[in-house]
Amino acid sequence: MNPETSKTPDNPFAAYRKAVRPFAPIATIWGVQWALDAFLQYIWVWPFHQWVWPATAIPALVASVFVWINNRPSGNKRPFTRFAAVWAVLLIVMSVASVELLKFSGAFAPLSEPVLRAFLVSIGYVAAAKWLGRPLLYLGLWMYALTATVSLWYLGFTAIVTGFFGGLSLIALGWMIRRWNRVS
Repeated sequence: MNPETSKTPDNPFAAYRKAVRPFAPIATIWGVQWALDAFLQYIWVWPFHQWVWPATAIPALVASVFVWINNRPSGNKRPFTRFAAVWAVLLIVMSVASVELLKFSGAFAPLSEPVLRAFLVSIGYVAAAKWLGRPLLYLGLWMYALTATVSLWYLGFTAIVTGFFGGLSLIALGWMIRRWNRVS
């Protein structure tokens, strides 16, 4: 599908919004994971809360794989080529591996990881706004302002605040994608 030739005059984002339809449930799943992780870390204020992230991330990963397998189109209609899928997986694996390598080498302070994650999500929203429209621009600017404010003046609460509101922003992204693709 060539999004440039399938634009409609009244909505130049329609083809791009249709192309991201399979990502709506995945954004919602990971938004719930991120918000739940932040909430559980907030209520379990004790030194042994390292189990919280794996306890929320593993079910989210399993649910994402299940949704991804069940959302594959039937027949010959393939919205993404095999190369695009390999590229996306490689990009995600390299990003996660880079962050883990920086954490292992001691380049990250424990409080800088949530700040980096929230900044990356907000920059991703602003970048995606070019293809998906102005709502993502506003969401990205709001997330960037929230992260900057919390990291400058309330650094101890950064993981909780940016985690919870970052999760809510991913849930909002999933809702927006579903709403854009709703059949009237």
